[in-house]
Amino acid sequence: TLEGLHDFMIDFVVEHTGYPRDMVDINSEFESELGLDSIKLAQLVGEMRSSFGFELSQDDRRAFLECKTLGQIASHLMTKLPGKGDDAIAYRPEAESN
Repeated sequence: TLEGLHDFMIDFVVEHTGYPRDMVDINSEFESELGLDSIKLAQLVGEMRSSFGFELSQDDRRAFLECKTLGQIASHLMTKLPGKGDDAIAYRPEAESN
């Protein structure tokens, strides 16, 4: 679900910035509010590609350059996921620790 993708992204920001989870909003701007540079964003997209199994075209990469928030990237990525429905993605962080 889109919510699962949001959770994945927020967890990434928390892990890489040290911000408390309740301070990270999916609609916060990358650089000005979250302090994420283009290298961290590329790393985030790479981890999402590995975790959720989607491919990116040159057009997708250009579209990401126009995104300013995690939510904008998540909305674009939902169109790339296999199945594209609510069941296309399921992020369960508690399952990773098992």
